[in-house]
Amino acid sequence: MKKIIYLVFTILIIVGILSYPREKTNKIRVAEVTHSVFYTPFYVALENGYFKEEGLNIELILTPGADKVTAAVLSNDVEIGFCGTEATIYVYNNKEKDYLVNFAGLTKKDGSFLVSRKKYENFKLSDLKGKKVIGGRSGDCLKEYCYINNISIYDIYIDNGYTGTNYNRPEFNRLIRDIEKNYVDTVITKDFSRLGRDYIETGKYIEKYFPENNIRYISILDNYDSNSNIDDYIPFKFIINEM
Repeated sequence: MKKIIYLVFTILIIVGILSYPREKTNKIRVAEVTHSVFYTPFYVALENGYFKEEGLNIELILTPGADKVTAAVLSNDVEIGFCGTEATIYVYNNKEKDYLVNFAGLTKKDGSFLVSRKKYENFKLSDLKGKKVIGGRSGDCLKEYCYINNISIYDIYIDNGYTGTNYNRPEFNRLIRDIEKNYVDTVITKDFSRLGRDYIETGKYIEKYFPENNIRYISILDNYDSNSNIDDYIPFKFIINEM
């Protein structure tokens, strides 16, 4: 079992071990987008010291969000990032001078899990009839937040393939048009960075544009709701998101 795990996962760090002497322990920082059962063999190898036997000291850092993983690699905060390949494509398509290179894959397929608060001994797909299922993609936590807080969803705006520093995004522009047509009275994002990564422009929308158009703005992970929050640290969060 040990040899099998070693053969599978040395591929992840082959770039590093080619350039370092075997007798020295070298530190490699790895950012993972999530703790996932798909990475179990990697965790087993890590816990059993297989990497250290090869002179590698792995520091595993949980970095939620593929955008944050790519940012960590580009800024040299880590050497390797675990995230979906689409994140590297977004960076490349935005014509960044410094882009990411995919050199190994941990999983062959994307995976989804169906979870429930209730235990089913012999689950069948027919058991889902009449039940509400919240998808894990395309608005994931946004849909759950709206469901829990009884907020009606008018539409979901997703600008895949566009950097947050660009405010001339198709779906973002459509959101602005819908706001000005009075179709929308609340805007919800996962965090501030999903609205935008230019701290000056993001601040203008949150502090001026939204209030002028009677828009309630909610950033879930930042625990921010314009109906109740006055947060002196918001400008600092904007600056961090732009880095």
